[in-house]
Amino acid sequence: MNMKRLILACVFVFVFVFLFDWGLHGYLLRNAYKETAQLWRSDADMGSHFGLIILGQVVLSLMFCLIYALRRGTDAGPAQGAGYGLLVGILLATGPLIAFATQPLPSRIVGAWIVAGIVQFVIAGAILGAIYRPPSTSTVGSAQPAPA
Repeated sequence: MNMKRLILACVFVFVFVFLFDWGLHGYLLRNAYKETAQLWRSDADMGSHFGLIILGQVVLSLMFCLIYALRRGTDAGPAQGAGYGLLVGILLATGPLIAFATQPLPSRIVGAWIVAGIVQFVIAGAILGAIYRPPSTSTVGSAQPAPA
């Protein structure tokens, strides 16, 4: 396992996840959340729990990257990473579906969570695959001594 590439990938994936979620929840869904304010914490209360949001995103990003690094194939790259992200996104989409079945959440918010979550992890997977990839064969081949 290439720890340097793994750490770099984790940092890039976390930054992407944080910014994506900030845009999704802080801007795109802001009005939908205001219309359903009775379902959510107040802004002040949400702010007091912001550290938990960051912790959750850090752990999510680390595990996303670590599982990929432990299980990726030899043809790793952005395409394989995106495929991995698609599978993870679909897996994580089950949470909002279950929440919708058990809580009075608006379908448009849940739909946005599902679609955006899948898109988010496809992109995060492509980022991960681009950073955490095996060395090119030309680099590996040039390090080999010439046959005698």
